[in-house]
Formats: sequence, structure tokens, C-alpha cells
Amino acid sequence: MGKTPYTFCITLKINHMKIAVITPYFSESIEMIKRCHNSVLKQQDNIVHFLIADGFPHQEINTWECQHMTIPNTADYGDTPRGVGAAIASALDFDAICFLDADNWYDDEHISNIVWTYENYGNSPVITVARTLYIAPQQRLGTCTHSNGKDFVDTNCYFFRKEVFSLLRLWLFKPKAQSLYGDRILWDMLVKTDIMRTHITTPSVNYTTDYAAHYAQFDKPTPPHARVYCTEKKHFIRFDEYLKQVEVKKIQ
Repeated sequence: MGKTPYTFCITLKINHMKIAVITPYFSESIEMIKRCHNSVLKQQDNIVHFLIADGFPHQEINTWECQHMTIPNTADYGDTPRGVGAAIASALDFDAICFLDADNWYDDEHISNIVWTYENYGNSPVITVARTLYIAPQQRLGTCTHSNGKDFVDTNCYFFRKEVFSLLRLWLFKPKAQSLYGDRILWDMLVKTDIMRTHITTPSVNYTTDYAAHYAQFDKPTPPHARVYCTEKKHFIRFDEYLKQVEVKKIQ
């Protein structure tokens, strides 16, 4: 694994590198998507934002400075929109691809820090970045300890150079049930192939979470709607439903 840079904040023109940021969206509000999009617009030049509607487009987005397209609803946690967007960006000869979910957003220096790292730390074809966790409405929890570049990397925290675009096929061509952990499939392949990657420890991705584990990590009360993975049902359930299951098991 490449060297790890630490805290920095720089301004850098990146006209020499054409970067696609791909955002799938489904039921997110237009206000939430706008926050995401505005954070992309605040990055440096020569970045194109691809907004891929998973069956239900907001027509207003057609007036934004972006590439907006709609695909049939696939209901696979955004994996197919990501794969389609990546294929289009590759066909249009982009140099790099990032992914950003519609409920998340970048710090202003996110892309410039990545490009600086790419140019100064061995030209790693994969660069990953730490993330900050938030709960609605934009209440900061802290830096995520799980998406750390060693154990796992979240979808929103990647930068892929064109020489590894073929990896992005993993968003596609798999059973729908596997989309629940599509980011884990991608991470496992990166580890297996031992592709050179560099991790930036300064968080610049802001991630909106409703996972019960994140509330617990930062000693916050877990709301009833928080998500918990149910191994028996093989999908996420509400925290209040999880508590009921625990009580039933105690009785049994």
C-alpha cells in the first residue's frame, strides 16, 4: 500500500485531468440532491457531475450544470446507476471516476487533495479518503473509524484512475441480493488483486448515516428508525424491530 499523507488543504487547478463524479438518486429530496451537487460544483475545474435517476427523475435537474439521465428503476441500492454512469464516463474518455451518493457531500478541497496526492504519492490508480459521519439534519458525529483504507472503504470515498476502470464492472452483472453489500464486493476485489492504493486520513467526504452502529460508536441515543442488519432476513431492519426480536429471543 502507498504512503499515507496527513492533513493538508490546498488550492490546485486540475484542467489536465477530466474527472467524473457519479451520483445515483432515487427518492431523495431535491434539496438534498442540490446540496450534493453544489458540493461538486465547488470543486476545481474540469469535473463533470453525472446525476443518474433510478427510475424517478427530478425534472428541475435538467437545468443544472450536470449530465442528467434516467434509467429504468432497478432498486439495487444505486449499483446499476453507478455502473451505467461509470461505463458512460469511460466511453467519454474521462481520466478518473468518483462516486457520491445523493445524501452526501464533499468538502471544498476534496478533489484537489486527491489530485495532489495522486501526483505526489506514487500515482496510485486508486485513492481513498476518510469520511465524516452525520445524522440528520446535518448533526456531526465524527470521523468514521470503519472506512479507514485498511478494513474497508465506503463507496463515496473512492477515486479511480482510468487504468482500473474495469473494476467498476462489479457494480453490475450480479444477483440483486448482492447489491446490499456491493461496496464490500468492490473492496474485497481491490484487496484480492493488491492494486496499489493510497489513503488520505483527512476526511473530506460527509456521509449521512442512519446505521445504529454509528449512533452507538459516538454514544448517541439510537432512534427507532435507525438501521440494523438482520442476519436471518438478510436485509436491514429498524432498530425498534431489532429490539423486539431480542426480547422474543430472551423469552424463548
